[in-house]
Amino acid sequence: MLYYSVSKGNSKTGSMLLVRSPRSTCPDACSLKNNGCYAENFPMSLAWNKQDTQGISWESAMTLVKALPKSTLWRLFEAGDFESNDGVHISEQQVISLLTANRGKRGFGFTHYPVKKNVGILAFINDNGFTINVSANNMDEAIYAFTLGLPTTVVVPKAFPKKGWVDGVRIVVCPAQTIKDVTCSRCKICQHRDRDYIIGFRAHGAKARIVPTITL
Repeated sequence: MLYYSVSKGNSKTGSMLLVRSPRSTCPDACSLKNNGCYAENFPMSLAWNKQDTQGISWESAMTLVKALPKSTLWRLFEAGDFESNDGVHISEQQVISLLTANRGKRGFGFTHYPVKKNVGILAFINDNGFTINVSANNMDEAIYAFTLGLPTTVVVPKAFPKKGWVDGVRIVVCPAQTIKDVTCSRCKICQHRDRDYIIGFRAHGAKARIVPTITL
């Protein structure tokens, strides 16, 4: 059994329901896996490690999501990712239960599963009320996903400007990193599916120096 956790938010996200997946769901395709992922930093790593043996089921987590009031903003995958039978393709069964629970809500999340192997299901998720952002490993991947019409994010260098352009594509740095007192619950841009820009997250945290980023 895989164990999930649910919380009521934190200082970065603001007040919202957060669902965290276990570490074992992280695909090998993610360049941050064991290589600077923020969830591997203290203190979050302590809670994430405990999830190997304790937590609630996916079904229980989705029951809590389903009970949220209409139009409620919530976040999936505070850490972790979708389940998969082969480590490459996103579980269709899990997606269906997610979309059912999220109906009428404003859920959003991020995935590091390879885009080329999951284009159809990623589009399906976004077309059916849940915003799943592609977390690209590099700018080439980010632009590829963006040109497919998928909401996209990518890690950028610390010195990247608030707004910039790379190969003709606009990049907007996460407002929580550029504006004082902005949280996910106030910002909400990661939940907006139809964006004409890629969201950039400046490398941060204790392992920021080893996080792979694009070069300017």
